[in-house]
Amino acid sequence: MGRWNRAQPWVWNTYQCYLQDCLVRLGADAVLAERRGFCFGVKLVRGAYLEQERRLAREGGYPDPLHPTWEATNHSYQHCLDLLLELVARDGQQCQLIVASHNETSVSHAIRRSVTL
Repeated sequence: MGRWNRAQPWVWNTYQCYLQDCLVRLGADAVLAERRGFCFGVKLVRGAYLEQERRLAREGGYPDPLHPTWEATNHSYQHCLDLLLELVARDGQQCQLIVASHNETSVSHAIRRSVTL
């Protein structure tokens, strides 16, 4: 990103909100982009690799990295979405967002927030 995302995002990161550390990583990457002066492109998803992630954790002997419930994943998605909408509202050139969700509640929330920001 630092090399290519100067005037606009060319390199986009996908953040999977079913991972427990998603919000922390997203926030850290946003700060890094701002500090280094490059554009931040985000594709925000819930996540689709549940079984693979859990299997890797078991095989690797580390804790399950996923949120324990669907509700917790939804909560994570909402927090990440709100953070990103604030960043986009502040500077839509520096931070751009793809709301990659089929979840009607999340899409409606993004539309409502976008109108009010």
